[in-house]
Amino acid sequence: MPFSPSFRCLAGLLLLASLTACTTPEPAPGRLPASRAQPTPTAPVDVAQTRPATNVPAATRDAQGRRIVAHFAAPAGEGPRTTQVDAAGTYRVQLEQLPRGAGWRVQDFFEVSGRPFSDPFVVQDEADFTRQPPQSVDGWLRQYHHGGGRRLVQLFRNGQPEGTASTFYPGNKRKSVVIFRGGQPEGVGTFWHAGGELALKVTFRNGRPADYRGWNEAGETLDALAAQALYEQLRRNE
Repeated sequence: MPFSPSFRCLAGLLLLASLTACTTPEPAPGRLPASRAQPTPTAPVDVAQTRPATNVPAATRDAQGRRIVAHFAAPAGEGPRTTQVDAAGTYRVQLEQLPRGAGWRVQDFFEVSGRPFSDPFVVQDEADFTRQPPQSVDGWLRQYHHGGGRRLVQLFRNGQPEGTASTFYPGNKRKSVVIFRGGQPEGVGTFWHAGGELALKVTFRNGRPADYRGWNEAGETLDALAAQALYEQLRRNE
């Protein structure tokens, strides 16, 4: 029995649909079809990197790449060595080793600002890399206040102070002038109040203060005990 043209057309469409279904490609092994693909996992966040640092460890190089041999706590020039940054402290940089066993050239800087606390100076003992104040300085030691101006100018010979030692208040105002011989103060040392007024005349014998003459800021004479107390106070504040 012959089929009508409309029946033959419907049969052709059904055959074409079945062939299309049979030729749909299978996904590659190990890979999901796009419609079922899982989202790519994101890298885990390192929580430690998102928190601000606390107890910042002391650096081993300065901004110029020079070796930092030690950090010191406040007060500047006197504080002990520390492994943590002290904002009011200082650090010491090794600049060079001198020939023929003459020692090392080092320099101290204020911790946060990086301003010089000292000019470069020479130490003869490597232990002074980490010691404050250093005990083997050879040559001039010049130190500065953080705001500028001299703090100390003193000559050393093989670790012993020699000649005139001068200290200063902030603003380059004189604080003291003492003469050293053989590592000990000798003769008359002069001290001033912070306002510039004469404070003391101290006579040293055999490295020890033997006589005190003192004045207050108004220029009035102090008795011996008051003058001695003023001397001790000025020494503590150096």
